[in-house]
Amino acid sequence: MSLRISCYLLLTFLPILLYAQLDCPPVGKERHSEKISLTIGVGPTLLYGDIKKEYNLGLATVFKADYKLYKGLYAGVEGQWGILNSYGKYYNRTDLEVDYQNVDPRFVRNYYIAGTWNLTVYPALFFYDEYRDFKKPSLQTLIVRGLYGAIGFGGIINQYDKLYRHDPNNPNNNAEFERNVDGEIEKYKTPTKDLLFPVFNIGVSLPINKYSYTSRGFWSVVVNGQFNFSEGDQLDAYQPITGDGVSSKADVFSFGYLGLKYTF
Repeated sequence: MSLRISCYLLLTFLPILLYAQLDCPPVGKERHSEKISLTIGVGPTLLYGDIKKEYNLGLATVFKADYKLYKGLYAGVEGQWGILNSYGKYYNRTDLEVDYQNVDPRFVRNYYIAGTWNLTVYPALFFYDEYRDFKKPSLQTLIVRGLYGAIGFGGIINQYDKLYRHDPNNPNNNAEFERNVDGEIEKYKTPTKDLLFPVFNIGVSLPINKYSYTSRGFWSVVVNGQFNFSEGDQLDAYQPITGDGVSSKADVFSFGYLGLKYTF
């Protein structure tokens, strides 16, 4: 009698158990069907412009949204809010002779807002099938799979807070100034706009709980380095021109950040 009951129970629950295994993470296909990634991060900025810098460290935050097009190919948009600083060599010394090379008293603080569109590529993801992951890969494998590069373009709005120009009558100075009723320089005209192209990114994304049995979406730690090339020359609010009247090379700023990404 007990043998017959055992057979009945086995025949009853075996199909249920087999069906449950069809979508048991991390083997089930649905487990790796995430398409959207949202990233937030913070880190330092470095501005490279026309001022012979002594100090050019700033800070920025970023929010990024990506959509998976195919395997390791993602299309995304990004927003940045931050500070770009550039302080000339011996900018706080008034007793030194100014030559703009060894002694540069100029400085600027730029509170900027930027937005970009980009394509991100994870090269290693094109060469393996993530649906075949029966267990969590090694750290080395995760790093290789998480390496990525991106290229994009966008725009930036520059809003200058602190700004000092030693000699506004210098013929090499093409900057515009606002003056008060007495004709004295008050501040640089704000804000200004510029095009960013190209915008390069390189980094790594390491999943924290992607291979968990309890969650659909997963979190990752992101380390990213970014290089922004402006088409104009407004990031440091200074536009010198060469002797033949040609504008100097465009300003550049880098942005490195540590971020947290959620993929679902």
